Amino acid sequence: EMLRSLVGSEMCIRDRVKINVQIRDLRAIKEASIDLEGITVLSGLNASGKSTISRLLYYVGYYANGYQSLLETSLFNELLPVLTFLYQNIIGLGAKLLTKPHFPLSALLSKEDIFEREEDIHDCITVIKEVFAFGEQVKKVDRERLGKLMGKTIKRREVYLHTLDELDEKVGEIYRRYNKDLLDRPVTPLVSSLRSDFPGAEEDLVEHISVSEEETVILGPHRKTLGQFSSLDHIFYIDTPMITMMPRISQGEEGRLPLNWEELIPLFYEEEGAAAPASEETQCILETIEEVSGGSIKLPRHEQGTSRKMRSFFIGKDGNSYPISEVATGIKSFAILQCLLKRGLIHRQTVLVLDEPEAHLHPQWIVEYARIILLMHHQLGVRFLIASHSPDFVQALYRIANEYYGETLTKGLSFYLSESSEEEGGGGYTFRNIGNDIGEIFDCYNISYEKMDQYAGDGEDKE
Repeated sequence: EMLRSLVGSEMCIRDRVKINVQIRDLRAIKEASIDLEGITVLSGLNASGKSTISRLLYYVGYYANGYQSLLETSLFNELLPVLTFLYQNIIGLGAKLLTKPHFPLSALLSKEDIFEREEDIHDCITVIKEVFAFGEQVKKVDRERLGKLMGKTIKRREVYLHTLDELDEKVGEIYRRYNKDLLDRPVTPLVSSLRSDFPGAEEDLVEHISVSEEETVILGPHRKTLGQFSSLDHIFYIDTPMITMMPRISQGEEGRLPLNWEELIPLFYEEEGAAAPASEETQCILETIEEVSGGSIKLPRHEQGTSRKMRSFFIGKDGNSYPISEVATGIKSFAILQCLLKRGLIHRQTVLVLDEPEAHLHPQWIVEYARIILLMHHQLGVRFLIASHSPDFVQALYRIANEYYGETLTKGLSFYLSESSEEEGGGGYTFRNIGNDIGEIFDCYNISYEKMDQYAGDGEDKE
């Protein structure tokens, strides 16, 4: 009844903004043009390119609206030899320093806030120079370290001090270049990142892809800079519920895990933020998930007087608390949605990319999960790009959307089916928009029955 009282509202789906992803001749994909206005579902055989489309949209969406994070890794890697040199020298000089850096020395080798630490790096160079300018002996190891860093041979004290000035200017030039890139937003860093995330992709990767928002091209063959989305603040790519039980990411682990994991894992450890109170619609969805899953996730809070690492727990209806790692995998799937909702990260400016969300769910919960997706879209305006192999999931989305919500919602619900392009004279798969005609998807799924007949029926081929 609570859901029915909200269904009549016109909320966030009236003014849909269309995002389009086009891919041609990339990995398994021969051609795809995918529109995302509400809920878009990709179906088809394994290894036909569904995850490629999902990951591409995620990476472009994440970096287009977080361009600084794209540059942070490059900036840190370029500065790392300088930071290492400074760290070694400051540790070596110890008590001989006339002044001290005004930040924890352990933070010197951290990537965190690297764009805001230029002054700190200049300060470190200054305090080292002060020691040697006031008479400290320049040892051979000091000259060799700085000489290796700057690509020159240093034999005299005066040259060493002058080279420290050159190092100071080099740091300034690096920051000037990256700050200029922050303003200009060249597409090159994103293309480099995509090549590492899509092994085997062609050198001219950007020639094969295009991502646009309405008429504005965000990334494409003829665009030299990376655009920005106006309708997207957050994009999350959920490809496994097991991220809920991953250990806290330690300093230096960034870049070793998939980007979407790096984004999601900390949400289960960070203290609950001061987000605005949940809206009536959000609270309704949270209560629905709690009713289905049998409990609710509890976000971590700081316990005064303790320093232990906090993480989220699952609170069952019986009031008992369970570590996320010990609850059923299906409950973990719902816990991710609860976490994002409670942190205020799901709203009309959010896109959720889901890769086979039904994989760990009981058939009954597959239907419930589909119902919650429709509710989140209808009440909060969230857009979804979903790759699925489940006939129950596809049918649940279609039937609930059509028979419960009606025409307003179904206009934003579309299905795409991958089809082999071999018969057209070339390899790869083409994605065809079949609208709401899910019958074609079931024809694809029914191949499994043909296989059963082949191996278990009266057919001749049973080997």
